[in-house]
Amino acid sequence: MPPFWWILAAWMALGCLGRLMAQELTVREIPELTVTSNPGWTERVEWMPSELSVPYWSIPLDPPDSVTNTLRWLDRSRQRSIGFYRTVVTAWDPTTLLRSIPTHEPQGNLRPAGFVWIPPGYFTMGSPTDELGRGTNEVRRSVLLTRGYWMSDHEVTQAEYRGLMGRNPSGFPGDDRPVENVSWSEAVAYCQALNQRASGREELPPGYAYRLPTEAEWEYAARAGSGTAYPWGESEAEIGRHAWHAGTAEFSTREVRRLSPNRWGLHDLLGNVWEWCLDWGAMPTETTSLEPTGPGNGSLRIIRGGSYLDDPRLLRTASRMAFRPDWSGDCLGFRPVLAATNPPGSGRLGLRMVPELTLRGRPGTRFRIERTRSPQVTNSWESANQLDLGTNSLIVWTDLSETPPGWSYRAVQIVENGGGGGTGGDDGGGPLRPGEPTHGRPAGFVWISGGTFRMGSPDTELGRRFNEVTRTVTLTRGYWMSDHEVTEAEFESQLGRASTPAHGPRFPVQSTWTDAVRYCQALTDKARAGGTLLEGFVYRLPTEAEWENACRAGTTTRYSWGDDPDGLDIGKHAWSWVATHHEVRQLLPNPLGLYDMSGNLWEWCADSYRDTFPDTAVDPLATGSVTRRSIRGGGYYEFFSRSRSAARGGAQTPEWRDLGFRPVLAHPL
Repeated sequence: MPPFWWILAAWMALGCLGRLMAQELTVREIPELTVTSNPGWTERVEWMPSELSVPYWSIPLDPPDSVTNTLRWLDRSRQRSIGFYRTVVTAWDPTTLLRSIPTHEPQGNLRPAGFVWIPPGYFTMGSPTDELGRGTNEVRRSVLLTRGYWMSDHEVTQAEYRGLMGRNPSGFPGDDRPVENVSWSEAVAYCQALNQRASGREELPPGYAYRLPTEAEWEYAARAGSGTAYPWGESEAEIGRHAWHAGTAEFSTREVRRLSPNRWGLHDLLGNVWEWCLDWGAMPTETTSLEPTGPGNGSLRIIRGGSYLDDPRLLRTASRMAFRPDWSGDCLGFRPVLAATNPPGSGRLGLRMVPELTLRGRPGTRFRIERTRSPQVTNSWESANQLDLGTNSLIVWTDLSETPPGWSYRAVQIVENGGGGGTGGDDGGGPLRPGEPTHGRPAGFVWISGGTFRMGSPDTELGRRFNEVTRTVTLTRGYWMSDHEVTEAEFESQLGRASTPAHGPRFPVQSTWTDAVRYCQALTDKARAGGTLLEGFVYRLPTEAEWENACRAGTTTRYSWGDDPDGLDIGKHAWSWVATHHEVRQLLPNPLGLYDMSGNLWEWCADSYRDTFPDTAVDPLATGSVTRRSIRGGGYYEFFSRSRSAARGGAQTPEWRDLGFRPVLAHPL
C-alpha cells in the first residue's frame, strides 16, 4: 500500500477513536466529610473562615446511619480557599449529654494567671416576665454549655491593655482601672494579641484560644448557679458590696477587684463598665439552645453587665444591650475568656478528598468511565462506571470507592449497533426550537423564545433585595444568546487586543461596558461583511428582561435549578463565593443550555441601571444614566444569594474588574 494510504488509514483511525472519546473530561478533588454522630442528635456542618469568626454557611445534615452512627456529606460548594469545617449539634437531650461530658478543670497547670475555671452546665438565660426592671429583649430560654472555659476574674485593666497594645485610650486614667473607650473590634484585636503572645511563649493550651465570651457564656458565669435577678438574690440592697453603679461610683470607673466577687470568684461582672460579647445583637427566638453564639450577622454587638453610670436595674444579670462594633465610650470595656476553639461534635469529623468528574458530550450518548494508576500501560484501565448524558450535554459523577487516591480517568463512548456519535462542539447544530429562524444560528449560541414571564422576586424569597420588584414582563420576539460569557480569546480575536488582566484563553474576559458594546459591533460588522448576518438582526448586549428570561429558562425559583436554600447544589452550577473566576463551560448549564448565568463574572446589560424596572411591561429597556449600567448574574466572590436569577446591580461604565458579558443576536433596540 502506498505511503499515502497508510497515512490516510491512520488519520481515519484516529478520527474514529476521537469520536469514541469524550472531548472534555475534567477531574477535580472535592471534600467528603464523614461524621460520627450519636443516636437522636441533630447536627449541621459549617464552613469557618477562621476560629474566631462566624460561619460563611451552615447546612443541616441528614440523620446518621442507624447501625454505624455515621453519615457522609460531599462539599461541592468550592468554599475551601482559607478555613476549616466543623459540625455543630443543634438538638440534644441535656440530661444524657451532661452525664457524658467532663466538668472538671483540665489538668496540667493550664490556667492563666487571673482566670477562673467555669464548668459546663445547663441554665435558664433571660428573665421572668415579672422581674422588676425587665427589658423586652430578655427572652427566657434553656441553654446548655457542654465545655467549660476559663474567664478573666476582672475586666481588662489599663496597665494590661497598654502593656500588650502599646497605648491607653481610657478617659479615666489609672493602671488598675478597667480600660475603656475600646470598640468591639479593638477588644477582639486584644484577644488576638493575647493568642500571639501566649503561642510564642508556648503557654496556649492545645485546642484553646483567647476571645470575647459569647453572651451565653457571660450570663452563665455572671449567674454563678443562681436564677435570681442578681447573683446574690432578688434584692438591690446588697448591690453596693458587689457592683459600682450610678449611686456609688461617683461618675467614674473604679479600680477592679475592690468589691466582693460572685460565688465563682469573678469581680465586677455587674457595673463599672459594660462588657463586649462576641455575639451580634438580636432578639432570641429559640426556646432551647446548645452553645448559642447569636445570629450569623448584624449591625450591633452585644454588651452586658451595666456600668458606673447606670441605675441598679440595668445591672441585673439578664440585662442586655447592643452597640455598633466601631463605637467606643468611657463606659465600655471587656474581659476575655480562654475557651475551646471547636463547638460540640468536634473530633468526630473525618475528611478525605475524592475525585469528581465532569463529562461534557453530545446529548443522548453513553460513556464508560475507566480509571488506572498507570496510564502509560495500555491494558491497565478498568471500568469504574457508566454515564448516560440523556437530554443533557454535561454530567457530574463522584468516585466514592474506598480505594486510595491517585487514579487517572478517561471516558470512552459506548457505541451501540455500530452507531457513531462523539461529543458535541460549537457547530450551531441541533434541532430548531419553537420560533427559531430556519437559518442564521451562530456557533455557540442558543435560541431563546419570547413570551411572558415573572421578573424580579417575591417578598418571601431568601436573599431578596429591595431592587427586585416583581412584575410581569412580555418579550414579543425571540433572540439568540451566547451559551457562555465571552472569553479572552474571543475578545482578542474581534478587537485585536488582549484583555486586562489576562488569565487564559478560555477564561471570561473582564471588560468595561463600552468595550462590550464595541465587541458586539465588531461581531455585527464581521457577520455583515461575510454575508452571514440574518436580516433585521444585530449583535448587542441583552436587555435586563432578555437576560433574566434566559437565565430563568421557564423557572420561577431562586435559581434555574431550584430554590436550593442551603446551597447544596450551587457548586454544580455556579462559581459563587470562591477565590477567583474560572474557565467557561465547566459547570452544568441551565435548562436552555446556557453556562455560568449564575456566578463567575457579573454580566453587563444594555439598560441604564435604576432601582426600579421600567414602567412598560412589554420589551422593557431602562434608559436614563449613560454612565451607570445594569449588571446581572452575580460574581465568583459573592455569596450564593447574589447568584439568584433575580439578583441585580449596577456599575459605572468605565469599570471592568470582575465584570464580563455575553452577546445576543437579536432585533435592534
